[in-house]
Amino acid sequence: MHTHRGAVRAVLVGLSFVSLSMLATRPATADMTLNLGKLSSNGLEVRSLSCKLQSGGLLGSMLIIAELAKQKKAFDACAKTPAAFRAEFIWQQGKPTQAKVLASTEPKGDACVVAALKKTKAAVVGTCTAVLLTGDTAKAEAAAQKLAAPE
Repeated sequence: MHTHRGAVRAVLVGLSFVSLSMLATRPATADMTLNLGKLSSNGLEVRSLSCKLQSGGLLGSMLIIAELAKQKKAFDACAKTPAAFRAEFIWQQGKPTQAKVLASTEPKGDACVVAALKKTKAAVVGTCTAVLLTGDTAKAEAAAQKLAAPE
C-alpha cells in the first residue's frame, strides 16, 4: 500500500510541477478591457478608470492603482484647491510613453499631473483613462461632477 501511495503522490507532484511550469511559460496574449467606477488606494481617489490592456490581466488594475497612489503627494501638489483631472496614459515596457490631461477643473495643474503620471511604472501594457481627485475627497468629488462625461 505504501508503494502505491508513494507512486500516486509522485505522479501528482510531477503533474503539478508540469502544470505550474506550463502556466509560467505561456505568454498572456489576450487583450483585456477594464472599467472600474470608484477606487481608492493609500488616500488617492480614482474615478472612472477605463483601460485597454495588452498585458497585465486582472491583476493589472491593482498594479495601476498602486502605482498611481505612489504619486498621490505629487498629484495633490498640482492644485491649490481640491480638483479633478481626467487623464489618459499609455504604458509600454513598464513605463509611461504618453500622458495627457483631457479635462480638468484646475487647468493650471494639468502639466503638473502629466509630470506625475510620467513618473509611474507598471508591469502592464495598455492605455488607460481615469479621473484623479486631488485634495479633500468630498470637494474633489464635487469638482469631478463638473467634468463633462467622456465622449
